Amino acid sequence: MQFSRFAVALGVVFVTFNACAQPKGFNYDEAKVPNYTLPDPLKFSDGTPVKTAKDWSGRRRAEILKLFQQEVYGAVPKRFGPLRYRVLSIDDNAFGGKATRKQIQIQLTEKRYGPLVDLLIYLPNGAKGPVPAFIGYNFDGNHAIQADPEIKLPDSWMRKTKSHRASDAGRGKKANRWDVNQILDRGYALATMYYGDVEPDHKNGWMSSLRAYHLPAGRTTPAPEQWGAIAAWSYGLSRAMDYFEKDGDINQKQVALMG
Repeated sequence: MQFSRFAVALGVVFVTFNACAQPKGFNYDEAKVPNYTLPDPLKFSDGTPVKTAKDWSGRRRAEILKLFQQEVYGAVPKRFGPLRYRVLSIDDNAFGGKATRKQIQIQLTEKRYGPLVDLLIYLPNGAKGPVPAFIGYNFDGNHAIQADPEIKLPDSWMRKTKSHRASDAGRGKKANRWDVNQILDRGYALATMYYGDVEPDHKNGWMSSLRAYHLPAGRTTPAPEQWGAIAAWSYGLSRAMDYFEKDGDINQKQVALMG
């Protein structure tokens, strides 16, 4: 179940981070792209044609996903261990009593002192059962989506501050992009995480991310075929989905990923 969520999240997260994750020196001029031929989606890797829907779902789709793994996202390690998390706080008086604010800390590796991600959740009060939820990464810290003094400041590297650390000055600075009130009024939950908790967005960010825990034997840097930052960010979302399965306030079958 986790793998299927991870695969779906990859495409959505690619759109979200495409503009943020590319360092200087990349080519943005279509005219400078050399000639290339894309693989025919309706031919198998051996050149034989895809003739039926069963051919597509049973074999060709898997071949295309493998190409994305090899050429774009990299191979993701298969073992991560069971979900480990702890509840940092629960307050049922958020937004003047309209919502409950939860803050959950999730381990990203089996190491207790390895990378951690803070999941911020707002739930509408008065719901009669588990509610659907929206989830999305934020780029400035959980505290930036609302001027709420109780939201934990991230400990991770911050891209847009002089000290590269979060401070109270950043509280609510992106509130205009997160209409939490409207989401709550419609009966939905909102969940968000700071993407820098999963992997800081700079050249050597992998060194303090979960990717550093999965280096091949004998290597001091990720191998070319290993997963990149986009795949790591997507994996972080899959761990949040794993948590939703444990939270009786959220309908884990009705979660929409924003980005």
